[in-house]
Amino acid sequence: MQYPKLNRKTKYKKIYYKEAIVSILVCILSFFASLMYTNGDQARYIAVYEKMPEMDIRQAFQFYSQLLSSKEILHFAITWCSSVIGFNKFIVMSIANLLLAFTFLVFLSQRKISLIVSSIIVLTNFYFYALYFSAERLKFAFILFFCAGLAVQKSRRFLTLAGLAILSHIQIIALYISYACVWGSNLLFQKSNNKYNNKTIITIIALFIIMLGGGYLLRDQLITKFSSYYGITGFSIYGIVKTSGFMFISMVYSKKISQPFFAFLPIICVALIFGDSRVNIMGYFIFLYFVLPVKSGWNLGVLISSCYFAFKSYVFILSVIKYGDGYIIK
Repeated sequence: MQYPKLNRKTKYKKIYYKEAIVSILVCILSFFASLMYTNGDQARYIAVYEKMPEMDIRQAFQFYSQLLSSKEILHFAITWCSSVIGFNKFIVMSIANLLLAFTFLVFLSQRKISLIVSSIIVLTNFYFYALYFSAERLKFAFILFFCAGLAVQKSRRFLTLAGLAILSHIQIIALYISYACVWGSNLLFQKSNNKYNNKTIITIIALFIIMLGGGYLLRDQLITKFSSYYGITGFSIYGIVKTSGFMFISMVYSKKISQPFFAFLPIICVALIFGDSRVNIMGYFIFLYFVLPVKSGWNLGVLISSCYFAFKSYVFILSVIKYGDGYIIK
């Protein structure tokens, strides 16, 4: 899994105005939709946001941790600062949605993916809708993840952003483990075709250290989540069905079958423990990584998956309009 190298002569000249326009549209649409999304997970996020101005930072963090069962520092800091200043929550999160869409679109633009295809994804895809509205903490982790992808040629910036992404939401660590697994498989099995300099090797080692450090800092949350999900479901073969489907399609489209296999391996292992609902979104983004470069995104795999997830988004929005929650199905 290799990120594209930027052209040093042109990287500062290109202005992503088309991507900015699409991102602004995402911001506007998500703002009006968020006004209706007041139940489910958002009910707790709204309660936290409204109560924080009445507390000092220590009390606010305790309240945040208890109500959201979370200790992710970055989301807390953004929530506390914006609420204390008096910013409207719906506006703040809509701007975050703009940043999520923009970083994703720029990342794909640098990989020569069709703007039409990438725009359809950010405007209609179910997993993006989940990030826009319900998965509020994970949203910030993905923003930093895409920023890290854009800065991968600069090791210090990449590692800093990767560390912040992990501290934003521990779940994002699965994507970095996938990245490391692909890099390791290339090093072991394709030595003749891949040249790694000392800087790259040091960067990967540093990334492992950051992942271990992030896991240690958020160990209580990991243990709680493991006890909760494993206690309910145990190991679930059913939980890996959709993720395995993503992996199979990625293998079909990828020129190197080993890369999708090793990329999906940690995701499948996590899905066995926590179930598919928590990790399918990770599998989907890995799927996009391998499938979108084929014909700049104009291929059957992207078309079929986009239609399927657009329909799920349609059902999601109907549920938001009717019940104030995107996950109520009646």
